[in-house]
Amino acid sequence: MFCSSIFTKQMRKILSYFIMVVILVCSAFVLVMNYHIIFNLYCKVASNNILAMIITISIYFTLLRKIMLFYENFFHELTHMIFSIFFLENVNHFFASKTHGEVVTESPNMNIITASAPYYTPLLTLLLIMLSPVNTSGYYKLLVLITYGIYLAVVAKQIVMNHHEFLSLRWYGIIYSIVMTFWGSLFIFSWSEGETQCFLNLFKI
Repeated sequence: MFCSSIFTKQMRKILSYFIMVVILVCSAFVLVMNYHIIFNLYCKVASNNILAMIITISIYFTLLRKIMLFYENFFHELTHMIFSIFFLENVNHFFASKTHGEVVTESPNMNIITASAPYYTPLLTLLLIMLSPVNTSGYYKLLVLITYGIYLAVVAKQIVMNHHEFLSLRWYGIIYSIVMTFWGSLFIFSWSEGETQCFLNLFKI
């Protein structure tokens, strides 16, 4: 039973590295093959959303930074937990407060994808997009952008304030987080501008 458990943990770790490598290789391929299209699409959709991002991030750092401490830790640890469940880890403990948070699973160390997940997965933003009505209003799109702007501000703060956790991802985990953030932002901005299909077309072979 013990050997089987160790094997399972090792397989999960290997699987996470395999998924990461596949995503990075595919991302490099798509970027090389479609860099002109990607550059033009990103400039188009980002330029129309940059003002909302700047205003939201500014409001966060001036008014909301201390108010949202619990929610920041909650969503950070919730992201860890969701990815742990995705990799079939048994979650033994979940805790979040204003000062810190913690997720305890059967494995002593998180795999690379789970460990880096909070740095590229805007849970609330993606949930709002998934629940968006067919005819999305401008106010709803603005709400999505606000949640994403706050998420980016929180991630930036966490990287600075808790840099030891971010640096523990090693260089490959940091590169993976940057790549996933790039694709995530392009998807969210494309969705906001009604260009989701253009984004999806980038991955057609």
